[in-house]
Amino acid sequence: MKKLLIVDGYNVLINNYKGDSAFKNKRGRFLTDISSCKYYSGYEIIVVFDSREQSFEYSEKYRQIEVVYSGYNKSADIIIGGLADSKKGYDMIIVVSSDRLVQNNIFPGANTFRKSSREFFEEINRK
Repeated sequence: MKKLLIVDGYNVLINNYKGDSAFKNKRGRFLTDISSCKYYSGYEIIVVFDSREQSFEYSEKYRQIEVVYSGYNKSADIIIGGLADSKKGYDMIIVVSSDRLVQNNIFPGANTFRKSSREFFEEINRK
């Protein structure tokens, strides 16, 4: 079964990773939490972040996760919507976000599901 997980990265971070540590440290901890989560071990995983540091979209790998940074001119929400629409051949696509814009634009089909950032955070931190 071919499965895809698309995550609105900052949405999960801002709503669930509290504390004083630097944002870069929180992002690293978040990506480590996802990559260590057994529940999503069979999924292709894409985490999308809004980028305030680059004027262009780019991506990099963190372990088995593709990490996409949106760039100044395009929001993570637009990239997430485009990925959910363009990815074909998956038996299951899960989109994680609590943003209304993303939730309203991701219409659950036979194989596309939405999950809140809170629910996802609880899953990846369940021991």
